[in-house]
Amino acid sequence: MDFKNVQRRVYDALNVLSAMEIIIKYKNQIKYNPENEFIDDTVLPNTLPPAHPVQIVAESHEVPCQKIDLLKQQQQDLRNKLSALESELTPLQE
Repeated sequence: MDFKNVQRRVYDALNVLSAMEIIIKYKNQIKYNPENEFIDDTVLPNTLPPAHPVQIVAESHEVPCQKIDLLKQQQQDLRNKLSALESELTPLQE
């Protein structure tokens, strides 16, 4: 592997870590973000995280579903407003 190829791979890996907010890039500095949601610092290497009850997992799916329903309602409201505005503009254009 040549240097440019390795450099590109490192750059790609840093961009992924930055997108996941595991690291924070600022100018020429890269810092670990201890407040990220992807890494559980309480789990030691080569160990399994504690098992979570099914109830907690089920509850965590309710929140995104509620958000999706809210976004669908907002989308429909915006479509209704757009339709109303278009119907008001049609006579003005003729």
